[in-house]
Amino acid sequence: GGNDGRDKRPPHAEFPTSRSIVVTPRGQIVLIYLSVLGAVAFGLSAIFIMRIWPPPSPALSDAEVADFYRQHSDSVGMGGVVLIATAGFNVPISCVVTSQMLRLGRKVLPWALIHATGAGLMTVWLAIPAMFWSVAAFTPERDAGLTRLLHELSWLCFATSIQFFVLQAVAL
Repeated sequence: GGNDGRDKRPPHAEFPTSRSIVVTPRGQIVLIYLSVLGAVAFGLSAIFIMRIWPPPSPALSDAEVADFYRQHSDSVGMGGVVLIATAGFNVPISCVVTSQMLRLGRKVLPWALIHATGAGLMTVWLAIPAMFWSVAAFTPERDAGLTRLLHELSWLCFATSIQFFVLQAVAL
């Protein structure tokens, strides 16, 4: 079979273009503001509601860590809900950036996908420590060693979440 002039690519080979992915300038502005609002709510919740920032000393004993969760059980639990709800603050702005990257053509498709994937992974990786902090606060009378384990697991997950921001930055 010769080439009869028709495009023989399968439908799934279509590349999304600026015409097929329409995000109006106004929509992009709204998405950027949503990200800023979510990031501010996330940070304020961590600092003022949960009182987990700045991070406590790793030299605290099991009893001291457990005592923190006993004293702040309600605020850590409520703040954890806010953190979980706003953990996706990076997604709206990443949608804007990814759609702008796609306008550059097929050559940047892998980088645009890496950028978008980084946003999704960041959401999950920020919600996980918030869940662990909330679990630590939910039953403050549990064994102090278990509370410290949840506390440390939360901080390690939170501290290592930076990898996804780096992944997004490399994609740019």
